[in-house]
Amino acid sequence: MGKTLRCRTKNLDHVKVMQVEEWVMFRQTPEGQTLQTTEARIRSGFGWGLTKKIESHGLNRFKANVQRSREGVSLILDLLRQSRIQPMTLGGPEPHYSALENTRSNISASQSSSGVWSLLKSWFYPPSPT
Repeated sequence: MGKTLRCRTKNLDHVKVMQVEEWVMFRQTPEGQTLQTTEARIRSGFGWGLTKKIESHGLNRFKANVQRSREGVSLILDLLRQSRIQPMTLGGPEPHYSALENTRSNISASQSSSGVWSLLKSWFYPPSPT
């Protein structure tokens, strides 16, 4: 079958109030696609009757940001597919060196106002409200 990539992240600040631990696994399916599985554990030992409220707030924030995170990963995978620097999935075929020679022209062509690079830029720098 395919390859698997696992990532684990933890919050570094405000750990006395709330600990957030996230596990993400990327796996190649038999059809050659990439499957993402995400798990999170949100705990608070704050006490004074606020534990459940803090954990609920952390869970709501996590749920609100999951879709944006997945859109970012999808955008990066699309960029990799377009530039042909990396395989299409984690276990896909190796890139050809002749494709690497055309990378600069592919990247400059994709930097048009409607290209994926502009989407990436708008994802990191959303337009300011007018």
